[in-house]
Amino acid sequence: MIDADMPAWVLASGLGAVISVSLVVGAFAGLYAPLGHRWFTGAMAAGAGITIAAASLDLIASAAHIAGPLRAGVAFAVGAAAFSLANAWLAVRHATHRKR
Repeated sequence: MIDADMPAWVLASGLGAVISVSLVVGAFAGLYAPLGHRWFTGAMAAGAGITIAAASLDLIASAAHIAGPLRAGVAFAVGAAAFSLANAWLAVRHATHRKR
């Protein structure tokens, strides 16, 4: 349980210890579980997506604070559209085997 009077280093150490357990569990799963290529790539894609989403959320919050919510929202939408158009262009014309 998190106490309001708990020192920050105690809270950080406890949360770090809890998170570190997942590293050990993942290491044992990688060593002893028969993981196929499809499962492994799915887990890596999910991790990459979560990382990109967290970075985007942090950046859009900072941009909204600095430039205002309307400008930040428009910039975010334009960036997402540019990424989607580039992805579609690559898929149609040049990079047919990039997602094997």
